[in-house]
Amino acid sequence: MGIMQFQVSDEAPTPDALENLAYLAGFERIPWRSEVRLHSDLLELRRPSQQSASLTAPWMMGDGGLLALTTGTLVERKRPYHLWTELLRGKVGQLLNQYGEWRALGLEVSSSLEQGIEKAVDLLGDAIFAQGKGERANGYLKECSQLTHELCEEICDQYVRQSLMVRRLTSRGKIPFWIGPSLQQIEPSGKVGEVLASFATAASIGFTWADGEPAPQKYCFDLADSQLMWCKQAGVLRGIGPLICLTPDRLPIWLSSDIPFSVIETGALNFVAQTVRRFRAKVDFWEVLGPLNVTMPFRISEEKMALFAARVIQTARNLDPGVVIAISVRQPWLEDLRSHECDYPAPFIVDALLRAGVGLDGIVLEMQLGYVPQGTFLRDRLDLARQIDYWSKWGLPLFIRFCVPSRNDADPLCTSPFQTFPWPWSETEQSRWARDYVMMLVGCPLVRGVFWSPWCDFEPHEFPHGGLFDLTQRPKEVTRFLAEFRKEWLAEPIR
Repeated sequence: MGIMQFQVSDEAPTPDALENLAYLAGFERIPWRSEVRLHSDLLELRRPSQQSASLTAPWMMGDGGLLALTTGTLVERKRPYHLWTELLRGKVGQLLNQYGEWRALGLEVSSSLEQGIEKAVDLLGDAIFAQGKGERANGYLKECSQLTHELCEEICDQYVRQSLMVRRLTSRGKIPFWIGPSLQQIEPSGKVGEVLASFATAASIGFTWADGEPAPQKYCFDLADSQLMWCKQAGVLRGIGPLICLTPDRLPIWLSSDIPFSVIETGALNFVAQTVRRFRAKVDFWEVLGPLNVTMPFRISEEKMALFAARVIQTARNLDPGVVIAISVRQPWLEDLRSHECDYPAPFIVDALLRAGVGLDGIVLEMQLGYVPQGTFLRDRLDLARQIDYWSKWGLPLFIRFCVPSRNDADPLCTSPFQTFPWPWSETEQSRWARDYVMMLVGCPLVRGVFWSPWCDFEPHEFPHGGLFDLTQRPKEVTRFLAEFRKEWLAEPIR
């Protein structure tokens, strides 16, 4: 059993936030299942390993609310680390590393940014040397924290501006990019459909095994047919999936836990085959399975899960060889592993599938930003860029399933216990975070599309207040940004 301890200062967030959100991760960014306890001013994390680790925890960075910050790699020791100092040291190190990588790729930066980074490093050094001197050390930390936050925003602004221009030049015009809703049960119509058509270049249709096989071997494609008809009328690119959605509420109701998995697998593969045969000339993208890292209602080993994924992918690939075949992963920072053990995390499964050559050629990363426990912790754009680089190491196209909340209060149609990450959420904040994330994602070379999910608040959904339309079907502020962004930067879809 390994133990790491951190001294907590008065500036720390609430004890509940630290205990519920903090976790340790190893060298490959894979979190350990940890026991987290806050004893007075000492944060203690216990895990089944004594290897060096990095800590991720919420902390105030800049103005407004909490962000998830990550320390550098720390060795286990008896003397506690100072939490604020280590989180800030990690952020400054992240800034320095990303600055070096982007400069090597040709990013042009202002002299004021370079000088600011030097000052942030000096302030961090002053804070470290002043440890134990009370207000003096805290003053350095506060100044360094604010400056580092501003520098992260500035370098990301410069990267986005230059990367979008590069993508536009290489495209010889506007950028080909998939952006649009991830449709569920309700077909867009009237004013809602018009607003969607004003910014959408594509749509993903959330048609699952539960929708398409309500009884054993009784197939129904009405939902997919109607949504595909709307996509055709709107002139957008079309995707379907995940066909086999592994969340308990999206599996057929007739599946029971006592059914042998071999029978479940046969039924799933038959459904995939039936669906792909029916729609293979009508879609541009298949998301066949996912999310990989959710709790399933039936128990199978992780090795069987990987083999099942391979068979699903191969079934779709054999029937529709010219279309992108993808699987999805929820929480791409793998925050889910902080609460349970896993021998084969999602990146390992992706790597194994590629080595097996089964025909996987896309990954959908679910970034329901600003939700706990099943969403993505609130992170800045610098952290986003580094994580996209992590998932880009296989060279596969990436698609992002995205949303961000617009309110903090109760959501009457939310079907889950998920809560918003501590932040002063509003429609303006939703639009701001969407703008920052979407523009950064479009600037990342391997990111090919963003699907907003849930796309509306007026049908049952997992993530509270995350839609583009409110309960009364009124379009939220973010839809104006998306329409303006498409008009300025994105090419018309070519079918």
